[in-house]
Amino acid sequence: MTKVFITGASMVPVNRHYDMSLFDLAESAFMGLRKTVEEMPEVDAIIVTNSFAQKLENQSMLGFKLSKRLGLSGKLSMTVEQGDASGGAGILAAYSIVKSGVARNVLVVGLDKFSDFPSKFVNDAVSTTLEDVSYYEGLLPAPYGALIMKSYMRKYGVKEDYFYNWAIKMHSNALENPYAYLRFPVDSETVRKSQEVSTPMKLFDIAPRADGASSV
Repeated sequence: MTKVFITGASMVPVNRHYDMSLFDLAESAFMGLRKTVEEMPEVDAIIVTNSFAQKLENQSMLGFKLSKRLGLSGKLSMTVEQGDASGGAGILAAYSIVKSGVARNVLVVGLDKFSDFPSKFVNDAVSTTLEDVSYYEGLLPAPYGALIMKSYMRKYGVKEDYFYNWAIKMHSNALENPYAYLRFPVDSETVRKSQEVSTPMKLFDIAPRADGASSV
């Protein structure tokens, strides 16, 4: 039975990379990968995972386009899109391709770029992950999350401060992560006083949108 394993990985720090295009980020992640692998094996297939380029950048067929840019033309290429879970879906696809014997070495490149676009445009793109009725009724992810949060609070009898520990823990983890975007600590008072986005959700309950890329 074929054993599947990772031979190397690389990441571009999450930030607002105004000086880099979507494909610049992908190329940077790939070049970083080449530095981590002592003997880079020949790539048989490339999978690009992305959430919203088709909406934000008017770009499709990212796998094919990136394969050309990286000098991998003629290789099996595809794009995997599964919203915020696109990276995990891409890893699963790569695992399956190797496990089946279709390819021996699969390159997975995940990338997203948000900072070039105004919040209103980004919110519209992210809202396409909601059910079609919700999207066309104008419901955004934050109010959608707020409704779920209210339901949870009512069902389990908890208050807003019950959720503060999540933001505190995530920022604590970010302090030791050189690739993280917001590398500063927060406490309960900081979370409590943060901007209200959609009652009861506050700013620190929501993940920021920035740019980044990684390759495996």
